[in-house]
Amino acid sequence: MPDWSDAAGREWPCTLTVQSMRKIKESLKIDLLNSVTSIQKLVDEPLLVADIVWKLAEHEARKLGINQEQFFEALDGPALDRARAAFYEAWEDFFQKSPSQQELIRRAPMLMEEAAGMGLQELARTIPAAAQPGN
Repeated sequence: MPDWSDAAGREWPCTLTVQSMRKIKESLKIDLLNSVTSIQKLVDEPLLVADIVWKLAEHEARKLGINQEQFFEALDGPALDRARAAFYEAWEDFFQKSPSQQELIRRAPMLMEEAAGMGLQELARTIPAAAQPGN
């Protein structure tokens, strides 16, 4: 289970379960079981990762008396990078029985960086190609 720390030094767990994926799908309208469309949505909305890690940490945060605004206040650039890395690791771990899904998720951060320099139309062709075994 990957953990990450926020700018205040608090440690947060980052574990994906069927229940957490359902909550994310219902509240954020992102289906993490469909990695291709999820990666495209994360490219379009880079701060969506902050919302996802909030959903994953919300129960623990509430027990500590931390609300969403306080949680986001402790998400500076380096903390968001740590949270993003932990999220991608947890997402990849969720698909242990699906090597092609794992590979696509493993490559997602690189694909997102490349997306900054290319048009969305090109990206739409790149992501499905990356999901093919051997790419």
